[in-house]
Amino acid sequence: MSEPMSATEHRLTDCLNEQCRTLHAMRALLEQERSALIDRNADALLELARKKDALRDTLLQLENARAELLERSGVPIDPSAQSRWFRQPDRGPALSQGWAEFLAALREARSHNYANGALLAEQHRMTQQSLRFLQGHADSLAVYGDRGRPVSAPMRRMLGTA
Repeated sequence: MSEPMSATEHRLTDCLNEQCRTLHAMRALLEQERSALIDRNADALLELARKKDALRDTLLQLENARAELLERSGVPIDPSAQSRWFRQPDRGPALSQGWAEFLAALREARSHNYANGALLAEQHRMTQQSLRFLQGHADSLAVYGDRGRPVSAPMRRMLGTA
């Protein structure tokens, strides 16, 4: 039978559980953000950005609380040292499970955030390309003809001008 959790381990478990809940909420916002990006819904994106900022602040507070609890237990700030500490056999199952769930939730949120960043970067690239075309810089664009070969369309005047 394992020993009862210390007060610090109990607080760490609570902190990890709260971090997981907050990361799940962040993941849900990131999924909404992806939909808003695909729909190009600027109003929704602004509202989601405010909500993400609030969740980010909560995550930072929770991270600081966890770091303080670990520091009191003599665990260095180094993530690999923390990971080793949480995986030690004398840690209670709730604490070890909380750590594993936290890491999984963190990976998932990071993955969603990365995917949204890639989508945003592609949309930005396409917008820049469209602007260059509309400004009369079509010769610097990568435009392909019907046989898949690059075609340079010499266009020197601005669209919409005489």
